[in-house]
Amino acid sequence: MGMSQELTVTLVLALIVVNIICGGFASFVASTKGREGVSWFLLGCLFGFIALVAVGLAEPIDRARQLREERDRLNEEQDRLNEEQDRLNEEQDRREREMWREEQAEREERDRLNE
Repeated sequence: MGMSQELTVTLVLALIVVNIICGGFASFVASTKGREGVSWFLLGCLFGFIALVAVGLAEPIDRARQLREERDRLNEEQDRLNEEQDRLNEEQDRREREMWREEQAEREERDRLNE
């Protein structure tokens, strides 16, 4: 292996190590800001210093705000499901009333024929 190839291998390995270190720092910074550490670790490994700068400039996510937003989203989903359940209950009631009317009409028709 020539000197040039050894230098290339050394530089590539150094770049990989630096990117992994950047990934670790990006993950740490992201976690302190309430962001997903694993995702930022992967971004740091892929993009190195650029990801580290990006997560450093990112605004922190307030955990309480994040929980409130999640609660609001779940409440909206629950409201939507309740409305759907109400609609299904009304449809079932309508069908039961319709079946009762049909049965009543059949009974009246049978009674009339039996007279």
